[in-house]
Amino acid sequence: MVLDFTYVGKDKQKLILDIETTGLNPMIDRIICVSTLNTIDLAMTTIILDDERVLLEKFWSLVYDQDLLISFNGDVFDIPFLLKRSIINKVKCKRFNSLDLRKIANGYSISNDKYVKGSLSDWARILNIERKTEDGSQMIIYFHRKEFEKIKNHCEEDILITKSLYDRLKECDLL
Repeated sequence: MVLDFTYVGKDKQKLILDIETTGLNPMIDRIICVSTLNTIDLAMTTIILDDERVLLEKFWSLVYDQDLLISFNGDVFDIPFLLKRSIINKVKCKRFNSLDLRKIANGYSISNDKYVKGSLSDWARILNIERKTEDGSQMIIYFHRKEFEKIKNHCEEDILITKSLYDRLKECDLL
């Protein structure tokens, strides 16, 4: 992944992404949901499938025309998870540029310590966005109960918070 700020310009195709998984280990856990938001036309797409291979194929077809993938903590979690699960499932990927908003918003420092401030929920509070869904740790329970609407709502809520943070970072001339 390459962090290249020249791709943040107006005319580039940008896609905000978030994933939900059955756990934190991409070698044994799987992706259960992917949501994306096109920053130009604001089209939201959410994919939830039992067949992870098909889910990944659909995701990579969405990414095909994009110049930049934008995420929150994506360089540490979402993107490595997507790539490893794609390799495991023998799904063709695409090279892309990545912009991880957590790095910028948190002063370019990343910590996997859940008690370090600067999580997506912390930024939601600062941006006055009330979280309506459970945290990501509940997604595996919803998946086993086949409560797909709850998974979709959570993933899409994360996308909208990430988009709000993206807009704020642009307002502050950090992008």
